[in-house]
Amino acid sequence: RFPRTTYRQSPNMVHVELIFTNTTTIKDIHSIKFLKPKSNMNIQGFDEIDILPTSVSIVTSIGIDYNDKTQPALFD
Repeated sequence: RFPRTTYRQSPNMVHVELIFTNTTTIKDIHSIKFLKPKSNMNIQGFDEIDILPTSVSIVTSIGIDYNDKTQPALFD
């Protein structure tokens, strides 16, 4: 989701909210993390989510500096 607000760490970055949802009912998800961008784009990742319990959603944010270009943001 694009909340159309300034990203907290840099006014040059686009604020993007990510929602992680564990739809399983029997298994927690462990160690969700932002590894690295796949391009030369500057992407500020989120803090690692140690555990996402069953049937729970967590909202986190990333910041993306598109350098005033139209391009996809690719990351692991």
